[in-house]
Amino acid sequence: MELREKVVGLTRTAVAPQGELYNGFGEGLQRAFELALTPAIIGGFGYLLDRWLGLLPILTIVFFLIGMGGVIARMWYGYDARMKEHEASGPWAKAGGPWAKAGGPWAAASTTPSVSPPAERASR
Repeated sequence: MELREKVVGLTRTAVAPQGELYNGFGEGLQRAFELALTPAIIGGFGYLLDRWLGLLPILTIVFFLIGMGGVIARMWYGYDARMKEHEASGPWAKAGGPWAKAGGPWAAASTTPSVSPPAERASR
């Protein structure tokens, strides 16, 4: 292995966390543009149809709301899928781990009271 290959390998590993930061910024910017432009473009198609049919505000509003609903549904289901993938890849999801049981180690403790009432209180 040459010195140049070693230096390139070291630089790539050193830059990885900042690359993840830039990737997060890019994803946020992408979602912002998607949230703003998609309903505007679809609403624009509704406006063109309104002008062609002579129903000016009706289809513009309907298409805009459909566009917003689609963007919100896409973001919701995408987020849900990413979180399920994250939960499945965590150390708590391993088959032999203490958290592999349904509900984790705290589920059993939360369903049964830790202190039982004294017998004299129970008889009253």
